Amino acid sequence: MGNTIIVVGTSQSTMGNPGVGTTTPTSTTANCATAVGLGSKLLGGGALIAQGPVARGAVSMTAPNPLLGTPTGWQAQGIVTVSGMGNVTVTAYAICSVP
Repeated sequence: MGNTIIVVGTSQSTMGNPGVGTTTPTSTTANCATAVGLGSKLLGGGALIAQGPVARGAVSMTAPNPLLGTPTGWQAQGIVTVSGMGNVTVTAYAICSVP
């Protein structure tokens, strides 16, 4: 029986002082096969938003990646809900089985 680990994707941020509706520039992907190795399986995933001092955000999209075929990672994107000073940052997390 294998173990389970959490793989953290690369965080992506808006530019400083973003307006409402601004999204993070690209979705961030945590990939089981890349981080853990071949034979690992994606079990699930999620995302975390980091708020700015004034700017606030939410997760606008969180899903397996790729959407077609067998997913090997998790992706996410954030959106600004309150404009103001600071960045909104999104980070994806993949829950992976380790063979």
